[in-house]
Amino acid sequence: MGKVICLINITPDGFADGNTIITDEGFFNFTQTLLDEAGALAFGRVTFEIFQDRWPPRLENDQTAPWLRRMAASLQRIEKWVFSSTLQEASWNNTRILPRLEADLIKSFRQENKGSLLTFGSISLVEDLIALQLVDEYYFNVQPLLPGKGDARFFKRLQLAAATPLQFVNSTPLPSGAQVLHYKAVA
Repeated sequence: MGKVICLINITPDGFADGNTIITDEGFFNFTQTLLDEAGALAFGRVTFEIFQDRWPPRLENDQTAPWLRRMAASLQRIEKWVFSSTLQEASWNNTRILPRLEADLIKSFRQENKGSLLTFGSISLVEDLIALQLVDEYYFNVQPLLPGKGDARFFKRLQLAAATPLQFVNSTPLPSGAQVLHYKAVA
């Protein structure tokens, strides 16, 4: 049975935008372990467009580091779902544009797949998945940085009817000083 996994880069003061992430070999090697078990990726429009612009060219550049090339190849190969009411087309192969998040689609994915549906960032999408109680596991990559400002605060618009308990699984320190905290949703 598949599961929904959210990888969220966050600072201790709650910022979750791309400007606060240490994107080094350690981070990408960790992320690759999640990609290796994914059956599909889920994106919001903004994050998808950033990935679509940055990752395919890395496969064509001879100067791309091997660990980046490996992740670029994985991202190229895997099915990508983009939840957007405004995106009309995508140039990245294996991309499916969905006008809205539907719980039944996610539940069907879980039933029909062994791999995970993995999100990278896409804060609004993650908040919607949480509100619909569709997230099975969280990986919070806590950055060793207090930026004090940023483009995106995490959980800014999320409103839950009740607290959602999480079970701690483990933590993984990265060479950068970031710490990945792994939690499972408690049913």
